Amino acid sequence: MKDMIWLDLVNTDWHDYRGSGRHEDRLLRPGMIEQLLEHWDIEGMERATEETIAELQRLRALIQRIIHTLLEKRLPDQDELVALNDCFAQAPTRLLVSPNEQQIQLRRVPCWHDWPWVYGEIAASFAHTLAERDPFRIKQCENPDCRWVYYDESSTASRRWCEDPCANIMRVRRYRARHRPSSS
Repeated sequence: MKDMIWLDLVNTDWHDYRGSGRHEDRLLRPGMIEQLLEHWDIEGMERATEETIAELQRLRALIQRIIHTLLEKRLPDQDELVALNDCFAQAPTRLLVSPNEQQIQLRRVPCWHDWPWVYGEIAASFAHTLAERDPFRIKQCENPDCRWVYYDESSTASRRWCEDPCANIMRVRRYRARHRPSSS
């Protein structure tokens, strides 16, 4: 889902789905930001600084707050949307007309190819999901140890877990709870 690069950022806040209690901010892993940029097909960025990482963490926290609002079946409030709009303000774009084979192409291009532009692209991908898709299909894995965020594209919007391993763990936990000998 290239149009949902925000998912990659949100899920850098990693929790061990197996229940060990381990938690890791994967943005702090060496090479992680470079991997994300490569995955998003963004080239030519200067090396991420501590300030860059802190800004990505702030953007991730904002998106997470909005997601938690959506999980409560409410739309984001005005303050959350203003904060998202502030990300766009830091990343101005302009329209560019150019030939494309037998037709004219109109594209929106960044005024500057810098980190604020990257933050704006992430925020824009999230805003597109909110505006052009069903925002209530943004879900968090029901495995309480996982916290992975995903977009539920199932036909019935009834998906409960991020991936099969979490679904299997939850089935095993429910089975064991039902078959646990009662202590009398």
